[in-house]
Amino acid sequence: MESDLISIIIPIYNAQKYLKECIDSALNQTYKEIEIILINDGSTDYSGRICDSYAEKDKRVKVIHNENQGVSVSRNIGIKEAKGLYITFMDADDFVSEEYVEILYRLIKNDDSEVSMIGNDEQYEGKIIKTNRKIRKILNSEEIIKMILEEKYLSAVCWGKMYRKELFKDQSLRFDKDIKIGEDLKLIIPILEKCKKISIDMTQNLYHYRLNEDSITQQTGKKELWIQEIKLSKEIMKWVQEKYPRIKNKGIQRYVRVNITFLVKMIKEKSEKLSEEITYVQDNVRNYKFTYFFRASSKIQDKIKLILILFWPKLLIKLYHAKDN
Repeated sequence: MESDLISIIIPIYNAQKYLKECIDSALNQTYKEIEIILINDGSTDYSGRICDSYAEKDKRVKVIHNENQGVSVSRNIGIKEAKGLYITFMDADDFVSEEYVEILYRLIKNDDSEVSMIGNDEQYEGKIIKTNRKIRKILNSEEIIKMILEEKYLSAVCWGKMYRKELFKDQSLRFDKDIKIGEDLKLIIPILEKCKKISIDMTQNLYHYRLNEDSITQQTGKKELWIQEIKLSKEIMKWVQEKYPRIKNKGIQRYVRVNITFLVKMIKEKSEKLSEEITYVQDNVRNYKFTYFFRASSKIQDKIKLILILFWPKLLIKLYHAKDN
């Protein structure tokens, strides 16, 4: 196998509980030509010390201590500092199998692709609760964007993938530090658009995503985060309509799903009236023709929820409260 340097970028904030397992899994790769860039984002626990201890023991580990500015800034620092021809990302509370880097690298080299993706599982308290459907394909940019918007096999997270470093030459292709949810999606889709070939191999789950109740994606009660996600979905919907008219319905479907998910989460967490949230979602949909969304929604459940939100929102609330009780 060739010996190109590969950079593993790991942003870290108060991750001492799982950090050693994460770093150990990155170091114990069958592919040895790696550098591990640990960006300590102003942690107030022992994460910084743990990072430094690894750097003292292994020259492949580089530690950058930064004031707390969020995961997007940390990843952008990692991109800037990366010396490898290829880049992959990990989150500090996750871990990878020992062939993670090797297989991602082999996919890119064998298929002459710009990005490779492998399977992952989701774990909660040590138990696997979700895995990927097993597929192996080489796709172009339009095909991969369609799959990501469908969220059937792939998600627009930055981890579980390997990228040619040259894709990041354009300085505008960076994580947006001003958003806290969906920052992966906002960057990954423009990155994939630049690619002629993307290799995916979901036949093995080599990235192990740990569901962590403290993570930003699990903070379902953060109304402002979900509104941010809705605005991003609207932006993506319009972008897809312009760039890829053949798959425009996929962008619409995602926009509908995010609006529905936001309202359902608010319903589940609050017993009082939700007039503000209902009006917000209704306005989002009513700015367009109802049939526009209804026809684009692929799931019958989404069609039903959409009708209830627009015409009988109180019934939707009663149904969910009855279900919870």
